[in-house]
Amino acid sequence: MRIAICALSAVLLSGCSWLGGVNNVFGGQGAHGAHGQQAGHYGAAVNYGQNARGAHHGAQAQQYGQQFGGGFPQQPQFGAPQQVTGQYGTHAATAGQAYGHQRTKGQMRKPRLRGSLSLGLEKSVSGDALDYEQNIALPFAQQFLSNNGMFVYRQNAGFSGNPNDGLTVSSDLTGTETSVNAPSISFDDIHSTPLRIAGGLEFIATPNTTVFANLGYSSAEGNEGGAVNIIGDIEGDITYTGYRQNVASGSNTVTRALRNAPIGQFSYDFSDLERIDLEVGARRYFRPILQSTAKRSITPFVGASVGAAHFNEITYKTETQLLELHDYVIDNEIRFGPVFNNDAPNILTNAQWVPTGQLNAGLEWQATPKTAIAFETGVKFEGAKTYSDQIDVDGNTIAGLKGDNNISIPFTIRGSYNF
Repeated sequence: MRIAICALSAVLLSGCSWLGGVNNVFGGQGAHGAHGQQAGHYGAAVNYGQNARGAHHGAQAQQYGQQFGGGFPQQPQFGAPQQVTGQYGTHAATAGQAYGHQRTKGQMRKPRLRGSLSLGLEKSVSGDALDYEQNIALPFAQQFLSNNGMFVYRQNAGFSGNPNDGLTVSSDLTGTETSVNAPSISFDDIHSTPLRIAGGLEFIATPNTTVFANLGYSSAEGNEGGAVNIIGDIEGDITYTGYRQNVASGSNTVTRALRNAPIGQFSYDFSDLERIDLEVGARRYFRPILQSTAKRSITPFVGASVGAAHFNEITYKTETQLLELHDYVIDNEIRFGPVFNNDAPNILTNAQWVPTGQLNAGLEWQATPKTAIAFETGVKFEGAKTYSDQIDVDGNTIAGLKGDNNISIPFTIRGSYNF
């Protein structure tokens, strides 16, 4: 009996040992640890994939910023990822947070709006402000016109010489208009180069395009000049009187006639110009230039705008100078003597609106993260202004005459600031 009990105990102890071995084989503590290590490696691989996917999206965001972050959004520049501030254009600094796993394409972020202030000059290159081919009446003073509208100037008291010298010469001469040399006066002649200041808002519509609206004010000083020459004939009598001991000893009268003489001229004094203009337009930005040498981006662009401009009333005064007929006939000397000023201004054009349009191109330089400076030029168009009612030499009213379109070249410096 005792022997049987000992044999059964040995069998039980041997079975427990065998069961422990089976547990080690199928995932006991040793095998379970190995499986955990494998799972840990797999988890690390999963995390690595997540990190790779996040980095991929971050790279996409950074690439988007490098490709589309233009000069007009201020900061950062086209192709300049070294300055990442999270503003519009590049979001590589916060790519994981901004895009995460939801976005595969960059989206514009603030700023979307910026203000601008510009200063420039406009040099007119085409068009006449005072175009006599449009039947504009010449500013003749009525006292110099005869009944048939011709320019007539009499000198009844032309005199030279001295009785003490034994001779005097007097004349009774008349100058009559035969033709008028009246060249048209350009916009560039009647005013100095206009100075324009403008302010406005600009909206960033796409990564490469902005739309803008501006309000501008221009001024220019009126110029003097633009002479109109009166060509005519000089006719009349010249009397030569001899003296002996201060006593007239005889006289001789001859008739003279000179053709195509410059018997008179007019010049103008124009009033100052003031203009208020409104314009709306768009700009298209291209890839930057000089990225390897410039500290900040320099971005070329082109733009176009349309609008309207309101001009003040433009007036002019005239100054009339007449040839000294006696001196011209006797000594062949051209000397303009009497001066007659017309103090009452003549109205050239009334205050009015005209259409405008402009095409330009330029470069924009990134000055600071929020500001930029642009230099631009182009071609500007202003519609023709309507002349005021004109009174011709016969007293007839001429209405509705138009001048020329004004084509000018603007030179502008513009600063902008991100809101």
